[in-house]
Amino acid sequence: MPKQHLESILSQTLRHYDYWYLKLQVNPLAHTCMPADYIVLTTEKKYLIECKETKSKRFDYSRLTQERGLLKFETYGNTFHSYLLLCFWKTTKKNSTYYLIPMKAYSELKLTIGKKSFNHKDAKKYFKKYTVTFISNKTLNINEVIKK
Repeated sequence: MPKQHLESILSQTLRHYDYWYLKLQVNPLAHTCMPADYIVLTTEKKYLIECKETKSKRFDYSRLTQERGLLKFETYGNTFHSYLLLCFWKTTKKNSTYYLIPMKAYSELKLTIGKKSFNHKDAKKYFKKYTVTFISNKTLNINEVIKK
């Protein structure tokens, strides 16, 4: 699965729901890290969403280098929310599993498990309510997790 594939799915999903969003691009001359892949704004809330995918059956915590920034974003008030869109890739888009995980839940799992990674079985157990599925060939049903 190409690196940009999950980001493309999220772009199409955000367009479908008519969310205002901006894909944040890395500018090496800016000397700053991007806090996430997307910033999403609605009339009531602000979101940062980072996309990560894994072809293995586990996700290493070290891969989420933006964790501190995503958690800090949530400290600005009740309308600021950060998510990790995580895909466990399994041969095709439809066979894969997708989770839209609030950063607080991600952080809590990290403390609970006490390992350097979590596997797909852990994700199914701890992030079950954050599972997102396709409502069309190109659009994820993120409204189960994100509310306008």
